[in-house]
Amino acid sequence: MKRLLFICLLIGLSILSCKKEEELIVFPTQLQTEIDEMISSSPYLCDISRVEVTEFEGKRYYNFYCDIWSCMYCHFYDEDGNAPDWDAEKWNQYLAEKKPVKTMPACG
Repeated sequence: MKRLLFICLLIGLSILSCKKEEELIVFPTQLQTEIDEMISSSPYLCDISRVEVTEFEGKRYYNFYCDIWSCMYCHFYDEDGNAPDWDAEKWNQYLAEKKPVKTMPACG
């Protein structure tokens, strides 16, 4: 009985100690260019800028946002670096069905 408890404890500890490798997220070229331009003109904006990565209808989308901007999806790109040309209905569908992947600092 003690042996079984010890084996279960070892298995439990090994499962808990395994770290899931974090996926490396690479921004589309168009988005990275905008981030680089922003940094060169106003480096302090790095502290208040982020990129929200989401999935919708089998594609990844990147929303680049700075806390002082008034436009929420002005710098919004798909995985190919294209800005979607959606009507209001499609935007509503995106907002309702998007699946968050990660929100990360725009710089760094």
